[in-house]
Amino acid sequence: MKADSKEDSSNEVLRRAGCGRFGVRLRPELEKRFGDEVLNASRRSFRLLMLVLCVTTAAGFIVNGIVSGVGAILPAVLVVQLVFSAVLIGATFLQWLPRFNEFADLIASIVLVTVGFMIFAMFHFTSLERLMNIVVLTFLSMAAIAAMPFPFGVRAIGLGSLAIAFSVGCWHRGIAENRYFFGLLCMFGSGATIGLLTAFLQDRAQRFAYLLRLELEQERAWSQRLLSSILPDKFSSRLRQQASGEGKAIVERHEEVSILFADLVGFSTLATRRSAETVVDMLNILFSRFDAIADKLGVEKIKTIGDAYLAVSGLSLKGEGHQVQLAEMAIEMRAVMEDYARETGDRLEIRIGIHCGAVVAGVIGTSRFQFDLWGEAVNLASRMESHGIPGEIQVSEAMRAALADQFELIPRGEIPIKGIGHTPAFILSGRKASGLSRNPSLAPDREDAGTSGRSAAA
Repeated sequence: MKADSKEDSSNEVLRRAGCGRFGVRLRPELEKRFGDEVLNASRRSFRLLMLVLCVTTAAGFIVNGIVSGVGAILPAVLVVQLVFSAVLIGATFLQWLPRFNEFADLIASIVLVTVGFMIFAMFHFTSLERLMNIVVLTFLSMAAIAAMPFPFGVRAIGLGSLAIAFSVGCWHRGIAENRYFFGLLCMFGSGATIGLLTAFLQDRAQRFAYLLRLELEQERAWSQRLLSSILPDKFSSRLRQQASGEGKAIVERHEEVSILFADLVGFSTLATRRSAETVVDMLNILFSRFDAIADKLGVEKIKTIGDAYLAVSGLSLKGEGHQVQLAEMAIEMRAVMEDYARETGDRLEIRIGIHCGAVVAGVIGTSRFQFDLWGEAVNLASRMESHGIPGEIQVSEAMRAALADQFELIPRGEIPIKGIGHTPAFILSGRKASGLSRNPSLAPDREDAGTSGRSAAA
């Protein structure tokens, strides 16, 4: 059963790539990539083999001439040997041309057909006593062609030309009447069949391995994109590198980051009058727009909790500037809510709180990984939001000190925060030069203050 399932999965991979069950050709675009990445790489190492073959062939002809005596060799045989050597040498050095790979299959096919003609010519001109040399040369050529790093079709042409040359050459010299001819023919037929089968299986295996590698690369890229969408880049890299399954926490302390909490005011009441699908679609539209703002400004989205949104700036940005990033994001989030109200007629407001300080950030546990923040700064940012004013951005004293030069900040006085005491708060109305300053009511508004259910601020 397991073997059957593996075969089915292999055929499915080939089918998706445009191959038939026994086909060895991919879709045109994949076939070109396969040739560039696999066959061309193999051909670079094949050059050395071709050089060795040229030297060996030339040496064989020279030794044969010395042993037999140059005068004993027919001039026609010498011409054939010279042409054969020239073809091999030319085919070898053509591989160093810059554009060889574009015409490699065509050149290889022409060379292999020429080799077939050379084999036939040697059968024609060589004496009967030395025909066994041609038989040995033919078998060696078959083995070389079967191992060539070319597509199956090219190797099939080469083996076919040898088969025709061998058969016609034997018939032409009358070897067919020899009692050993049938055994020789069977040996040659078996060698050609094995060569073709080897070429076919090797070609198919190469393409199948290439397709598996492509699928693996696509799956790896997809998983990396998915992990990067959940975790900041450096945390996702550390998580991938962590080989142990011991559940070791991947956390870092950051001495200065800016944290933003946002909550949709009145959303709970609106959700009771809409279907669950409509509510989820509404949240998806708004939070997708918030995500786009975060991507544009380089802010890290941490998570959404119900109708609340948590983001942080400064995890990867060293030094000052993360406070400004988050202030800009808050202003754009407020503008998104105003645009959405005009588009749909749903009067939703957003309440935003921002604070900066030290946090511990990372991933804990061994399943359903989720990046999160911990620390007093996270709690205070959450309180800035929950004790804020609908439609406004409330910031802490630490944020006011960082933003005062560039943004309009309206003092709100001290607000009582459970567990912390009375804390100064300020309303961020806009950039100083933008003319976007607002004049919110500074009276604390507790409406819908506790509807978010934030685990980070618990």
